[in-house]
Amino acid sequence: MLIFSITALYHFYETTHGTQAVILDREVSVRSGFDDSSTELFVLHAGTRVAVEKKSKDFLKICFSDDKIGWIKAKEAGLI
Repeated sequence: MLIFSITALYHFYETTHGTQAVILDREVSVRSGFDDSSTELFVLHAGTRVAVEKKSKDFLKICFSDDKIGWIKAKEAGLI
């Protein structure tokens, strides 16, 4: 129970205080994985702010809301 509470608190903190990004491209497909063949989950538009959960060289795992999480190309967003 304690580990779950700590994990939940950490996730909440990272989502609200962690790295943020703004979508730069006019329209961005958010995918289930970090390649172009992954399933498109939803679309975000330029100016949308998101939380960055993970970073890799070419991709970002982003969180738009609790049920809107996926991967975008790093060049499609600017870190803020």
